[in-house]
Order: sequence, then C-alpha cells, then structure tokens
Amino acid sequence: MAGNALKNRAPLGWLGGFRPGADGRLDLKLNGATLFVDAARIFSLASGIDECNTERRLHAAAAPLKLPAAELEAWVAAFHHIQGQRLRRQAECLARGIPPDNRVDPRALN
Repeated sequence: MAGNALKNRAPLGWLGGFRPGADGRLDLKLNGATLFVDAARIFSLASGIDECNTERRLHAAAAPLKLPAAELEAWVAAFHHIQGQRLRRQAECLARGIPPDNRVDPRALN
C-alpha cells in the first residue's frame, strides 16, 4: 500500500507551481484527496487503528504517531477544502448538463 501511495505525487513543479495534466487541469481526486486518503490508511495500519473514515483515521493515528496537533488540523482542513472543491466542480458540471468530473483549471482557483 505504501509503495503504491508513493507513486502518486502532488501536482506541483519544482518551484511550487501547479503541474497540470495534458488538458491543463488538475485532478482533485487523484492528485489531491487521494494523497490524504492513502496517508490516513497507512497511518491507521501502522497504529493499529480500526477506522474507515479519512478524518477519523487521521485523528486516531495522531497520538500513537506523535503528530503535532496543528499539523493534523492543517491536514484535515486541506482534505476538506479539496473535497469541497471537488463537490463544487461536480455540481457545476451537473448544472451545465455535462458528466461530472474532478478536474479543475488551476487558474480558476484562488
């Protein structure tokens, strides 16, 4: 699981700018939310945590792994932000009558 998770990278260039896909957009599920989901799964396995929700997994693994509270809360907030962006994108697609996806133009992000 860890080896597979390491193959997925955040869509960032070496100077910190976004590195979008061939279509010029970011996949918020694959290159955003999945990073948090995979980390939470690995942390819960390493800590013997029996949770199946990403946020609960992160919170439960925090103490055994000695994760700083501020860092944990930043991860949870970032995960929720990405999930919110995904839902907004999907709702926008449905409103326009096109199949929903998870891809956004990074220039449209604030």
